Amino acid sequence: MSITPTLPKGSIILVTAANGFIATHIVDQLLQLGYRVRGTVRTPKPWLNKLFAKYGDGMFETVIVDSLQNQSAFDEATKGVDGVIHTAADMSFSSDADQVIPPTVAGLVNVMTSAAKQPSIKRVVLCSSSTACTLPKGFEPTVEITSETWDDEAIAMAYDLPDGIPESFKAYIVLAASRTEAEKAAWKFMKEQNPGFVFNAVLPDTTSKLKQLGKILDPENIPGSTGGWIRNIYVKHDFDSWRILAPQYFIDVVDCARVHVAALLHPSAKSKRLFAYKENFMQADILRILRELKPDFDWPKDPEPAQTRDRSTVPEKKISEEYVADLFGPVSWKNLEQSLRETFENVEGFY
Repeated sequence: MSITPTLPKGSIILVTAANGFIATHIVDQLLQLGYRVRGTVRTPKPWLNKLFAKYGDGMFETVIVDSLQNQSAFDEATKGVDGVIHTAADMSFSSDADQVIPPTVAGLVNVMTSAAKQPSIKRVVLCSSSTACTLPKGFEPTVEITSETWDDEAIAMAYDLPDGIPESFKAYIVLAASRTEAEKAAWKFMKEQNPGFVFNAVLPDTTSKLKQLGKILDPENIPGSTGGWIRNIYVKHDFDSWRILAPQYFIDVVDCARVHVAALLHPSAKSKRLFAYKENFMQADILRILRELKPDFDWPKDPEPAQTRDRSTVPEKKISEEYVADLFGPVSWKNLEQSLRETFENVEGFY
């Protein structure tokens, strides 16, 4: 570690929705660094406490927060806390904007409001999404995605969804709008309320319910939201969710978790939108790797017509890479093949 973290080891970090795929890895990375973690869950999750028991007594605990929309929902959970990483959001994958967007925005504003009441809290980090910048497309190289890029297109479409597109893609548009609206609400909160903490947002790509990649810490208890489209294809022979997979960027879940931790602990991370992007990919790349891993399985055919690779540039992703290197050392981020192999091995081994 080449920097002095903003929070010393032993500090208590609140991680909301701690039983999620990305969240469990965030918790794991924090515990490895010597931080204590308090995780919120909607209902008791004994398996989660068991998962992290190896780090010792008093290092990990869970608290119940059963409704994100309750304005005081996080008041107790934030007491005595030094930092917050908020990953909770509506992941129903519903195409009903009224069901998805308001709860996601309210949950974030509520946790920030509770955090602002606690003078001990110095940092709050949001797990946002690349879809808060743009929906995935086969962009030309001339398109540059920056911290000033917002997905206003998704917001405009969410309440007036176009006809003739799959229900799953309608849901994806609504999810993108919810992430955009929530993050905008967070920056508005910071401007208007001027709380005593620093706020950063992390924007990972390929992290939706259908597309998460990387090692699953507990396949038995996190099956519903992990490796979703691989599970749908390999186990359920359901190709519908696969067909909406557009060209975009990817990041392994461990590297994604480390960007969140860097957003919390790096002294230069102040009022940043940090991009968690590794490399671009499209369906043909995924299928090539899966065919090598399991050549006797009847995988879907390559899309026709062929997809156009997303060649947009994300120059600011270098900032995330630098922050992670400062905190964790010069580690190489996993490529698509490494991450996909781990995901497939977890799915194949469990099912």
